Amino acid sequence: MKAIHGGKAKTDKIEAPKSAVLLRGGMVPQADVYPAERRATRALLRRRCPLARKRAELFAHIHTTKSQYHLPEIGKRLANKSTREDGAEHFPDLSVRKAIEVDVSLIDQ
Repeated sequence: MKAIHGGKAKTDKIEAPKSAVLLRGGMVPQADVYPAERRATRALLRRRCPLARKRAELFAHIHTTKSQYHLPEIGKRLANKSTREDGAEHFPDLSVRKAIEVDVSLIDQ
């Protein structure tokens, strides 16, 4: 497969003979079929990764907003749902407070 991958020109006229030689020589690796009993777990993990990334992005936005407005530390752990609800009150500007409330509501979904 590296013989096809390494070339600059990628056309069927060039790749087809190379692929035929590799297939005839048994040089193409077989595809690995994922076990059926583990597919649901794999799908769940694939779905969870972007969600966890988005949650971290929302927390980071809250903390960078706090830094931009030179506010003191919030003093609470925002990862805890019970302490997160009052986090928006830490921001005096109404529009910023609303943006933080949106972030918190997205985290809680």
